[in-house]
Amino acid sequence: MKKIIICLMMALLFVGGMDAKVPKRQTKKKRHTTTATTKSRSQRPVTPISSPTKTIDWEVLKKADVYDNTGYHVKMYKKALQGDPEAQYNVALWFSTGKPVEEDEAEALRWYYLAAQQGHADSQWNVGMAYEDPEHYAGNSVQQNYLEAAKWYAKAAAQGYEHAADYLGMLIEYNNITQGELQIANEQAGLSSHDAEAYANRSRLVGKWRRISDGQVLEITFYPSIKTKGVEFEGSWTSDGGVYVDFRPWDNYSIKLFYKNGQVFDDEGRKYVKVN
Repeated sequence: MKKIIICLMMALLFVGGMDAKVPKRQTKKKRHTTTATTKSRSQRPVTPISSPTKTIDWEVLKKADVYDNTGYHVKMYKKALQGDPEAQYNVALWFSTGKPVEEDEAEALRWYYLAAQQGHADSQWNVGMAYEDPEHYAGNSVQQNYLEAAKWYAKAAAQGYEHAADYLGMLIEYNNITQGELQIANEQAGLSSHDAEAYANRSRLVGKWRRISDGQVLEITFYPSIKTKGVEFEGSWTSDGGVYVDFRPWDNYSIKLFYKNGQVFDDEGRKYVKVN
């Protein structure tokens, strides 16, 4: 009888020991999508940008003006406070570069936003960059929002600001926004569908391409330029988003590359493939 009781006690202890270990095991939990990822991107809240929060010390500006004797910084700040968008843009640059005030990307964004609301294209581009990459261009003062970035890029691009046009194209190229979302942003900004597609094509062309017929490699940059055989040639964007380069001073010919239906061709009909 005693043997039976001892055996039962040992069995219970063994089972109890097994139960005690169960909570320590990391079981795989089902992954749940958060509210932010299940919401349509068009429904995501946009972090508002407040008015500037810092007052610049006039003495700091006067000290900066000692070197040029023009009173530039004092005059510019006065104009910015009176609502001049170009002056507001310049004050934003002060905070962005840390000269002549202490660097503060969040405060720079507030000044860019004031100018952007008045149609200042360069400031609109900067506001777009802040929403696309808030860590580097907004001091994390806003949340990343690609749709809001597209909205501001499109506004600047509609005024012919090419940097913004390139960034707008890259949002599509890297699948940060959909074609439908891009169309809405363009329509709100007054950017034509033709121009929007041309800008998107420009971003698609950037990179290295090998001509299938003879293996020659051309590298296209956003400048725009084309590098080939170790030499770089300045080019120009065409109205359809292609790139044109005149090689004649070097090799007696010119070339145009363009993107169409997922493929790249030149003006002689030769096809190119992307080089990774």
